[in-house]
Amino acid sequence: MVIFMTSSYSATMFEDLAPNVDAYALTACTKYIQSSPSDYNDIRKIYLSDKFSSAWLKDINEADFKTETFHGKIADKQANHLKRNNDLCPCQFGNLEIRNCHLSEFLQK
Repeated sequence: MVIFMTSSYSATMFEDLAPNVDAYALTACTKYIQSSPSDYNDIRKIYLSDKFSSAWLKDINEADFKTETFHGKIADKQANHLKRNNDLCPCQFGNLEIRNCHLSEFLQK
């Protein structure tokens, strides 16, 4: 199972996720950081996403699910996110071996 959580302080939900279960969690923020809003909607007068999640969702649409892994995508996204935003996002929890699986094992286009 792969879980993606995007909310302020989202790491608090998974910091105790055991590494010996078949679950891998990716959070947009550490337990100390409020997420950075993005994609403001003028009609609804609300932000629709946060910076990391917005970049992740846009990038994942262009990914080759058969050859790319979560680890590769996360490493790229994390490096780019940290260059643009001076904070400690994102975080990974649980069975970190799952991040080496191809995206196609969990996602479909």
